[in-house]
Amino acid sequence: MGSAFAAAMVIGATNPKTFIVLGAILPGFIPPGQPWWAPALLAPIPIAIGLVTDMLWAVAAARAAAWLPRSTTGPRALAIIGGVLLVTLGIVTAVTS
Repeated sequence: MGSAFAAAMVIGATNPKTFIVLGAILPGFIPPGQPWWAPALLAPIPIAIGLVTDMLWAVAAARAAAWLPRSTTGPRALAIIGGVLLVTLGIVTAVTS
């Protein structure tokens, strides 16, 4: 598990989309005349938000993976909820298009 985590961290840290988005968005929050290192103070904010939300999704998925096999109603409830969401999405798409 540790090597998978390390590989995921390397992939996330070297993802070119991260650099492109941060390079496109962060300059809009830096007033002209600020020092060159000012973006370095803002860059950790979206990185931290992404890290926390990804960790929350991972914890939720791990708990669901542990709970679903022993649950008698869980898989059926998920199937019903998923079906209702898909039908609702189809209706909304048909009505608004």
